[in-house]
Order: sequence, then C-alpha cells, then structure tokens
Amino acid sequence: MENIALPETSTSVRDLHLLLEKLGIRSIELQIFISFKQLLFFIKKLLAWRMQLESTQAFITFDVTDLPNGIRLEQQEFFVDERSIVNESSEHDFKGKLDEMCLALGEQGLNKQQVEQCRVFLEKISEQQEGNKKKEIQGFPNATWDDVQSLLYKIVTGAYSIDKQQYEALATNDINVIGSIFQNLELSLTDKKSKETIKFLLSHLTGRGADHVKMEVKPGRPNTKMRQLLADDEKLTVSELKAFIYENKIPLKVLEKITSVDHSEELSILLQLITPDVNNQLNEKLEQRLKTILRGNLNEREKEILTSGILQFADKGDGKNFRSLLTLVLHTLRDSGHFNSLELLVGLWSQVSAATQIPLWPFLVNELLVTGRGERRELFLKATEIASQMHIDRMRKLALQLEEMDAFKEKKVALNIFNPKYVFSYKLFVFLLETSLENIVAGITFTALRDKPQDSLFEAVGPLMDISRPTHLEFFRSYLAQAHLMEPPLALKMAAGQIILEFLQNISDAEKEMPWLQKTIAATAGLYVKGLQEMLRKIVKERKMGVLPTWPKNCRIAAEATLKSLKRPSLSELL
Repeated sequence: MENIALPETSTSVRDLHLLLEKLGIRSIELQIFISFKQLLFFIKKLLAWRMQLESTQAFITFDVTDLPNGIRLEQQEFFVDERSIVNESSEHDFKGKLDEMCLALGEQGLNKQQVEQCRVFLEKISEQQEGNKKKEIQGFPNATWDDVQSLLYKIVTGAYSIDKQQYEALATNDINVIGSIFQNLELSLTDKKSKETIKFLLSHLTGRGADHVKMEVKPGRPNTKMRQLLADDEKLTVSELKAFIYENKIPLKVLEKITSVDHSEELSILLQLITPDVNNQLNEKLEQRLKTILRGNLNEREKEILTSGILQFADKGDGKNFRSLLTLVLHTLRDSGHFNSLELLVGLWSQVSAATQIPLWPFLVNELLVTGRGERRELFLKATEIASQMHIDRMRKLALQLEEMDAFKEKKVALNIFNPKYVFSYKLFVFLLETSLENIVAGITFTALRDKPQDSLFEAVGPLMDISRPTHLEFFRSYLAQAHLMEPPLALKMAAGQIILEFLQNISDAEKEMPWLQKTIAATAGLYVKGLQEMLRKIVKERKMGVLPTWPKNCRIAAEATLKSLKRPSLSELL
C-alpha cells in the first residue's frame, strides 16, 4: 500500500476516514513486516475504542493503548460526551412522535383537555435531557429519558415490529417498565398536575381505574440464570431472550448498539486480502472467516460491500480469481437461509458491463438448476428471464464452462426448474438439452408440459409421447424452439401428425379407453400427413367379426367429425 493513493470515493476508504475522525487519529504508520494477525488485532482495537467513546456518559480524556509492534499513531487530544454522538434531529423527531402520540391518545378515548395535559407533561419530561443537567432515573441507572420517550411512543401507538400474537405480551412488559419509572418519578414530583397526569395516563395504558393502579416493581437484575445458560453453552430461544430483556429492564440503547454491530469493516478487509485461487494456511483462514460471515443475516451495507468485493476482480480482468471467489460465495449462500444466491447474481448482473455479463451467465444458469424456484418466485422469474435473453449461439460457446460446474458434474438439478408458462425460457432449455444434463432436463420439462400444455398441439401429442425414443425427443426439442411462434410451422405439425398416426396404428385396447384420446383424434384435422385420413376411416368403420365396433363410441364420433372437416387431401398425399 506504500505510496498508493486510495480512491476517496471508495466506500471502504470513506468508512475508514470516518472511523479515524471519530477517534481523533491524524495518521497511521504501519511497518512492512507487520503480520496479518497483528493487523486484525489493530482493527478490533479501533472498533473497541469507538464503542468505548460512543458509550461514555461523561467527559473523559481518551488515549489509545496496547498498540501492536510496528504500528504508530498520531493522535489528537479531544473530549467527548454522549451528546456529541446524539443525532441532531432527535429534538425534531421527538416533536413528531409527540404529535403522533397525542393523536393516538385522542383516538383511544381521551378528551382534548386530557390530551393537552399529557402533551405538557411529556414536554416537561423532554426537558430532563436538555443541557448538561441530566437527572438519573431511579432504579434504572443505565436508562435515559430518550429511552422513556421511545418506549412510551411504542406503547401508545403500537409501533411493534412483531407479529400480532406477540404484541400483547410485549406491550404488557413495556407498560410494567414505564409504570415503574413513572411511579418513581411521581414520588419525586411536587407538581400536583404532573402527578395527576401520571395517574390517569397509567390508568389508560393498563386499562384499570385510576384508583387501582398498582404497578409491579421488578426486583434487581438476576444475572445467575443468564450466566448459567451461557456457562452451559445452551442456545437461547427468542422468547427466552425477550423475557430476560423485559424482566430485567435492559436499556433500549444497549440493545440498539448490540443489534447495530455488523461485519462491514471486517468483510471489506477480507475481500481485499483474500486470494481465492491460492491454497495456503492464511488463505484458508480467510475463507473460513468469510463463510462464517456469509452464513449470518447480512444487512444492506454488508451486501453492498460483498458485491463490490466480487466485482473488483471482474473490473481488474482477473477472471480466475473472480470465478473462484464467486463460486465460494454462492456455495456458502445456498446454505445460509438468509441472503439468496440468486439475489446476489441478479444484483451483480445489473451492475456489470455487457462484457462481464458473459462470464457471469454460467453461474446464473448453474444456480437456477441447483436451487430451483424456491419460495421467492419473482426472483426466480427474474433470474430465468435474464438467463434466457442470451442468444443460443453464445450459450453454446459457454457450454464448456457450464460443464465444469457442480450442477453438471454432480448431476444436481432441482425438480422445479421449469415453468411451462414462461414460454420465453424455452430457448434456454433447448440449449440445456444439448448438454450432459439432456436426460434429466428432458424428463423435467416434458413432464411439466405434458401436465400443463400451453397450446392445442402439445395437448394432442404430449400424452402419447415417449421421449426415450429419439424421434420423439427430436420433436420435443423442435417444439420448444418454436413454441413462441403464433402458429406452429407446417413441418412441426407434420411431425406431430406422424407421431399420432404411428400411435393410432399400434394402439392397444387399453389405450383406446384413455380420456385424452378423443382430443388427440380431433386435433388431427390440422395435421397433414399421409395415411391419416385412412386411419380415421378405419376408426369409424372397423368392426369385430363384421358386427361390433373395435373403437369406443367417443373416438368414432371424433374421427367422423374430423373426416368431415378435412376439405382437401393432405400435402403428403398430393406429393
């Protein structure tokens, strides 16, 4: 990195500048001999220092310590308190939330005078956090009045991002917490009006009379149970974790900091250091750590960094490492249960040039085959549409790359890769019938089309086809290639007529009873093939021992109607 100017527009560079600015670091000097382990340790220290500064509630003198050998910092001297990291728009946000709370209280039955009384009281609470005169909330040493405002807003407006079944239990817990805070506040107030407001506000929230408001004050925070669970290395369920949070009055700001922690910085470093095509101990550790992050629930920023990290190899023209890294990421995402591998590919496709889309296409097709439709139908439709847009000649040129991928090598194909309604995708499956997956793809696509035919031609010929026969498979391939046309070509009709004629000539007595046979016979009116008229006359007139018809009545009726509709002999007969 020495003497290399990093682009200021890079997301990673901007994030690094922001991190160093918060910590008051003017410059960093790294010796060339520093190890990767030391570098990671330094990054962790930077993040820990930032967390220390953001969580402090008093003026402190800050100094970095425990630097690894080979790292020097030039540092500013500065002071920080919690107000320096509070969003400047918090006052504006509270006024908006206050208006919304008052509106909700009015809709819930409070009269105008009571609503206005609540507004005055809540505005008075907000004054607790102005300036440096910060009043401690008795019984809740880590809570702030911001927390009280946020909690009250959620209770009054019902702004819980959970399902309806859990709403009532969580709201009750929140009311218990806010009740404890207000009860302690009431004891310290001398203002009679504020005390009255607390009473009828709590009465409204709990649904009980003002004279019977009794809020349960929870005892101090029992750490024993949680420590025991952690010591036993047991996994906590969501309900257990929520219960612990509400029972022990854990401050909301602590939870916000826990949930806001992401792996963006670490992911950015990994993607810049990793060399996917190199096998060594360091690279294996990098790949293992990358897999661990990818199996988690990535946020939007992490997804953006992941996409940029993959594209850096494509932008450099490093096709080998681009393919290796993309393979590693896609295989990991398949098992993550969060970020879909098709979602990544569709996002990449929209950001790359037409030249880069060509090496990306085999990955998209391979992923469609391995993962199938899944639960996200719209995403599958979009991915199928993209994969089907390429010209079939270009597809054939990329066939060798496809054959190297796991869907082809391991014959790993999902059963729901084909939807007969997506006629635009037929071209893609025509190509796949030319690959080593021919038998698998033919079986899946033929079964789907036979069950849900999209036109009268396949409805007539599909039920009697056997794609293990070369002539039938060739017809099926031709049909897929031409199904998008408004009218089937004459050659395709004649091929369908030949298949039907051969079937009728060799039909068994059991097959004559098939429910679809009547439609097949009726469809022959538009299929011009030599010998078809003669076969239809045979169906109408053939008798056993000169008395009993050999064909069912519905077949004879269909054949007779078809003969009448034929205005001219078939083209084959004229030739």
